[in-house]
Amino acid sequence: MKFVPIERDMTRLLKQGGFTSFDPYRFDNAMVQKVMNLLRTSTNPTTDAVVETLIKQSIAAPTVSKMSGVRWPVAAAAVVAAAVIAGLFLLR
Repeated sequence: MKFVPIERDMTRLLKQGGFTSFDPYRFDNAMVQKVMNLLRTSTNPTTDAVVETLIKQSIAAPTVSKMSGVRWPVAAAAVVAAAVIAGLFLLR
């Protein structure tokens, strides 16, 4: 449970339930409900302001056209195809 923002609360809950580690396979229905309630009511470290900032940054980031990455391979294929066709006509 290291690096989990609610590590302290989760550890306390586990100790109250008689657990020494987080092992959800050993939880009974009551313990599952307690863990779910803890997760639902815990404070999210990713606040709305942080999320809003990330969204604004992603919107403001320059976008690359989906077609721009396709143009070069298509052009190269066209050149190769033209060279092959020209070579076929020259070999006749």
